Amino acid sequence: MTQHTQPDTFPELTSEEMGSLHIDWVIKPGTNDKNFNTKHLPITLQDRSIGLHYGNRGELPENVTDEQLELSHGDWGTGQRKQLKQFRNDFKIGDTIIIAQGLVECLYVAEIASSYYFHDLGDTDVSYHRRRIKNIRKIPSGFSRIPLRQTLAPYNPL
Repeated sequence: MTQHTQPDTFPELTSEEMGSLHIDWVIKPGTNDKNFNTKHLPITLQDRSIGLHYGNRGELPENVTDEQLELSHGDWGTGQRKQLKQFRNDFKIGDTIIIAQGLVECLYVAEIASSYYFHDLGDTDVSYHRRRIKNIRKIPSGFSRIPLRQTLAPYNPL
């Protein structure tokens, strides 16, 4: 099946299909502001990649440590450094993610399709630490999860 790039043309899962998935992570492609639907989400869907914009300070080393992140990203809070570490070290090819918005909105489900890479587009609103995604499908309305304030976290069902 060909992947589509327009949000309204991705296939929608049924509630039964959604319930049978093993979901590993929840990640938000950008802040829940006026740019979410005009920039953050479209870039994710069109580029078929997801990422974190926690500082344009270059590629993170494999198995990045807390100490390395403290040195390179010390101005970020411990939660953001933890998320960078999870994104770099703990995401695996084949993991299933929910692409989310705000506290509880669940938009799409996808699979991680690549290892970590650093992508500098020279645009401060675009995520630099990224991974390719595939098999993007729309989540059926009514699906809920535990609220998530941070950008990235392991999935916790209700």
